Amino acid sequence: MRDRLANIFAAQHRLQVRAGMDPLMMTDAERIEYIKEMTLACTDELHEALNEIGWKTWATSRHINEEKAFGELRDAFQFLMNLMLAVYQMSPEKVADHLAHMFYDKLLINQKRIQELYTGTEKCPGCRRAMDEIKVIQVVIHDALTRQLCGSCGADLPSIVPVTV
Repeated sequence: MRDRLANIFAAQHRLQVRAGMDPLMMTDAERIEYIKEMTLACTDELHEALNEIGWKTWATSRHINEEKAFGELRDAFQFLMNLMLAVYQMSPEKVADHLAHMFYDKLLINQKRIQELYTGTEKCPGCRRAMDEIKVIQVVIHDALTRQLCGSCGADLPSIVPVTV
């Protein structure tokens, strides 16, 4: 599967290079503009996919135009790949490997959330990230006194939080 994913990322990268927009060679300023544009394009494609589904509670149609909706989702995925290539700015193969690794890490978190009936309310007070996804830093202040800080933003955390590594 990873080889197939790497091939897909490589093909998308080649397409961007042919279009004169190599996300791996952009300056930070160019990447920021590109990331903004690709994010807008991706969300637009997601809205187009939603337009192929009868989701409106005030309308009577409950249709799903499967092929059209899937085509829009494919388009969104292509913009999402561009975003991943621009953010990570490594070879398509490394981006695919990184995505696969991060996907499986998050899958374990989501499985645990399902098992433990995750409420979604346990967040860092600073960055608002889920407590089960941040690294907690223990800071010893005094013999028996420690502080717990968010490894992402440095905010003080409640005294009882799960310590993750």
